Amino acid sequence: MGADKTEQWYTNKEIYEMVRDLREELKDTRDALKAYNGIRDDLNWCIGKLKTGTAKREGMAVVLFGLRDWAGWAVAIILVLFKIFG
Repeated sequence: MGADKTEQWYTNKEIYEMVRDLREELKDTRDALKAYNGIRDDLNWCIGKLKTGTAKREGMAVVLFGLRDWAGWAVAIILVLFKIFG
């Protein structure tokens, strides 16, 4: 009905070659993961630098727009104070 349980599917040489090939593939996989991790670290560093630069530019833009919007009011108040006390 079924194959004999003592029948060997692979020879010892075939098993040895399969294990050797798997070791080589595992080494290649580890090397690829190390390379990926290095690239990922570089990418994270670049993203951090971009976010920092973007945040600085946005902060400066907010300050400049605030100065532009409120400068007229500040000048008007100073002129009023000079008229009253000057």
